[in-house]
Amino acid sequence: MLDGGLRAWSEAGLPVTREEPRIAAAPVRSLRLDRSRLVEVGEVQAGSATVLDARAPERYRGEIEPIDHKAGHIPGH
Repeated sequence: MLDGGLRAWSEAGLPVTREEPRIAAAPVRSLRLDRSRLVEVGEVQAGSATVLDARAPERYRGEIEPIDHKAGHIPGH
């Protein structure tokens, strides 16, 4: 989006071209799971682990659920 469109861009003397830019691909990186932050279900149920729910409010309330099998917050938390 340009404030004033292409006309304002051109009138400001800014460069234009018909060439398509060549963009180099990003380097491929291997990702590793940091298991130090994972806990077992029993630890959560026992209250020995803190659960932070960072989903959008409408997902927390169970109004929409595009990912998880069961909508809504985690019972007891």
